Amino acid sequence: MPILKNAKHEKFCQLIARGDNATTAYIKAGYSKGGAPASASKLLRNQKVKIRIPEIQAKVNAKVEAKSISIKANRIAVLNEMWEKLRQIVRERAEDPAVMGVAGGTTGLIVHDLKGVGTGPAADVVDVYEVDVALLKEMREHSKQAAIEMGQWVEKGELSGPMGGPMLFAIDGVTGAEWLHQPK
Repeated sequence: MPILKNAKHEKFCQLIARGDNATTAYIKAGYSKGGAPASASKLLRNQKVKIRIPEIQAKVNAKVEAKSISIKANRIAVLNEMWEKLRQIVRERAEDPAVMGVAGGTTGLIVHDLKGVGTGPAADVVDVYEVDVALLKEMREHSKQAAIEMGQWVEKGELSGPMGGPMLFAIDGVTGAEWLHQPK
């Protein structure tokens, strides 16, 4: 069904399809607040409105689904966007003059922190430079997830021979008793 000719009816349908209750949709569509609950209920029984609302809902759902994380391409795009943000952190850290003179500072993987040492008048604050293992872990996880999504990740498994025994094999025609020995 095409857009309803009555603009207020169309607006009402769109608001209902997006989740507004009937009374609120009725008022937002431009109708009076007076008697809105009864009038909205009556409008919901209008045949054209009853047909139009599910049509709009289907279109809204299709748009939401097209952008949804449930679609592989969208998940990969999100992973890629996050990967780029993580890489930006690394690039900006690598350019930070505060860590350039520190071993590994130009990698962008070094974080600078201050640590209090000692107590009382002998207390001091020292610079601490460490590899950002949390960032590295996050980047590894993003890489792994992207590889899984792209079908490029294979979990290692253990192979076994007949009845769960060892695999029997020869390499380049070279055999050995320990390789070809069949356990009994």
